[in-house]
Amino acid sequence: MACSIALDPATKGFTDQNGLIQQLFVQGTATNCGQVRLTVTSGGIQLPWAIVTVSALNTWFHTFTNVPPTWACGAQVQIRVECADGVEQCVYDEPYDLLCEPLPGMTPLPGCPSTDLSWEQMGECIDGSRSFSLIGKISGPAGGNHTFEIKDDTTNALLYTSLPVAAPFITIPPIQVTRPAGTTQVFSIQVTSGPNCQPHTTTVKVPPCPPTGQPGGVVVTSQEMLTGVLQPLETAQGPFDEPLHDVLPKVEEKGKCGPLTRIVGMLASIAIALFFLVFAWQTCPQMGAPPPGIWLVPAGAAVVVGVAIGIWYLMCAFGQDCPCPTRCDWLQIAAMGALGGLVGSVTISFCCPQFAAAALGTATAFAAAAWLWIRNCNPELCTRWEEMLWASAAASVALTPFLFTSIGHCVKYLSTVTATSFVVGVLGLTVACSKDEPRRHPGPFDDQTPQPTEPKPKPDSPPRE
Repeated sequence: MACSIALDPATKGFTDQNGLIQQLFVQGTATNCGQVRLTVTSGGIQLPWAIVTVSALNTWFHTFTNVPPTWACGAQVQIRVECADGVEQCVYDEPYDLLCEPLPGMTPLPGCPSTDLSWEQMGECIDGSRSFSLIGKISGPAGGNHTFEIKDDTTNALLYTSLPVAAPFITIPPIQVTRPAGTTQVFSIQVTSGPNCQPHTTTVKVPPCPPTGQPGGVVVTSQEMLTGVLQPLETAQGPFDEPLHDVLPKVEEKGKCGPLTRIVGMLASIAIALFFLVFAWQTCPQMGAPPPGIWLVPAGAAVVVGVAIGIWYLMCAFGQDCPCPTRCDWLQIAAMGALGGLVGSVTISFCCPQFAAAALGTATAFAAAAWLWIRNCNPELCTRWEEMLWASAAASVALTPFLFTSIGHCVKYLSTVTATSFVVGVLGLTVACSKDEPRRHPGPFDDQTPQPTEPKPKPDSPPRE
């Protein structure tokens, strides 16, 4: 019987996530032939010859792993198979349309998704620069794991690199950047997981700072932002202009509900400090076994915070001289609550070193919350120290009974943290409140309407001769 060789339709390529062929599986049959040798050619590139033994069932197969990256699925390849046992001479040499499928366990990427990069919230001019946020979005069919990056094309600096994410629509958290005023900046977002994905660029024209001596020409420095005290300004002022301090907006009075901001902030400080205590008690072996039902303590504190907020809204809805909570109230409450979490996490980290990361996180959260409060609302320097002292004191007092009764070895650390925060708070409060009331920046949420002033009487004209 004559030798014959045939190719099986199971011949195919196997691809990775990016659609590149990593393996080429070739299978067929041979009769009256003990061995075959085979090769595959495409685009002028030939794979090395391989010698395969034919099985008793007249079948043979081989997997090529050194496939050139230029070979594409769906293209036509030339497959040549020869009988190599030296007995019979037969050859298979035919073109073949190469089909592909993903490697086992491999999920292919759906190609290049669409990307978008925009900016928002252009900030005020501070030290000759402005801050704004970059918002990145990626949309495309679900499936696969995408990675992407955001770059500052002006300086070629990498601003953001993502971990692999799988979603049909991805919104990147805002990226805060600060750039010199009066410049043009170029940023880009690019998918790095797909083959040949093109970047999407956006141009941001940062407005220049208004010059001093003109309307809107007050330039805020970082030192003034932290202290709340404006330095003397050199302004071009006409002979009939009112003094600058006479037209600055006045701070809005809180009426009967003024103390509620502090009360809610202190309660939030207590609730967050107790949450960190109970969480560490549950997870840190150095603190011993917690009593049953301990989670009811921070849960009850959170309920008290909610009740206080509800009472506040009832009072502002049905009472008189009681404004509802403003954005500045919520920013102050957030700063006070974050400070309570900082006091609790720092105290616990001395007893439980594993909790140091939480202390660092709460310190960052407190710094951000306090910066937003000061940046947007510009409370008086005395008010800043006073409210933060109330928040730290409330958190320390709330932690004390648990540390004395159940976690005795943490008491010395609580006393250290409490004493330090108290001394620093009292000194800061004393210095801040002992100064004369400074001229303050109006915040973006303050009433910007100038206060009416009495017209100046015109001098009497001298009698005419």
